[in-house]
Amino acid sequence: MKKILGYRKFNSKKGTLVCLVSYQEDFSDYDKEHSEELAGSKITNAMVFGDDGKIFTKDCVGKELQGFVGHSNGSTIIQNPSIK
Repeated sequence: MKKILGYRKFNSKKGTLVCLVSYQEDFSDYDKEHSEELAGSKITNAMVFGDDGKIFTKDCVGKELQGFVGHSNGSTIIQNPSIK
């Protein structure tokens, strides 16, 4: 589960709306298998572009984030986000 901790909205240099979302999740089985020591939770910052970012409001903090998580140019991105 990805629990939303917070978000920040801004416009890119090209004028595109960007929403930077911070969320907490458990470490994956891969992380657990390939770590010498592991504790706590993993915090990730991901970018959401354009109108997809409009779903993030103050009411979404603490709720579950769903969507396709990928990577582009070294950044984590979320496509088709939804809040449960």
